[in-house]
Amino acid sequence: MLSEIRARPLTRATSPRLLDRVSLLSHHFGVAEPRVYVAQMATPNAFAMGSPRDSVIVVDRSLFRLLDAAEFEAILAHELAHVARYDGLVQTMAYSALRTVAGVVLLALLPVTLLISGFARSIAWVRGRPVQWTATLPGRLHRGVELLLVLVMFLLTLPLLAYSRRREFAADARAVEATGTPNALASAIWKIDRAAHRKWGFLSTLSVRGEDETAFTDLLSTHPAVEDRIGRLRTTAKAREERSGPNRKIH
Repeated sequence: MLSEIRARPLTRATSPRLLDRVSLLSHHFGVAEPRVYVAQMATPNAFAMGSPRDSVIVVDRSLFRLLDAAEFEAILAHELAHVARYDGLVQTMAYSALRTVAGVVLLALLPVTLLISGFARSIAWVRGRPVQWTATLPGRLHRGVELLLVLVMFLLTLPLLAYSRRREFAADARAVEATGTPNALASAIWKIDRAAHRKWGFLSTLSVRGEDETAFTDLLSTHPAVEDRIGRLRTTAKAREERSGPNRKIH
């Protein structure tokens, strides 16, 4: 995948301060220091791959001019929070299991659907209307089985999507614990979302969702709405300031 997006590794010779922060954050999360790559992606984005023992963080080149140091650090902390909790691996395994279940169910129902389909076509042929086989009782039953399969897979997907959204909130919270800068993370999320909307309109980046969502798109998204994430972070920032003063970063 790294070769597909032409990602290039950052080195201490070129980015010593950034990699020092990555090293410090890695120690906080109890994970091995990840390799950091930069790539030219379609939209401003950052993502992590791998496990706590061996991981990679990829950031879009535009983030270097889009975000300030505190915001960049907050995004890195968010991605490391995902790595520390195996979020990427768990979601990959979950979706793989779902695809496997879908394949097994499809294979199990295939003989039934073929039998019903053949029966429906035979009836339609006898009636002299072969193209209208879906209008027969077996044809409607065949259609019902197909719709039932789609509905079952849809319902099985919803818990995975909900889990993914919860992990995003959790990664935000753990990033704040590491950096002490909820406002920086909120600002970074907002900037990335605005930049993605300017470039693609309604097509937002995979890791940030804009304000054009409906309740249905919320239900089908892997990420919470931007407003919800920023709202939680602003609330956290206010609570932290009331307890101990303005945001403070780790040192």
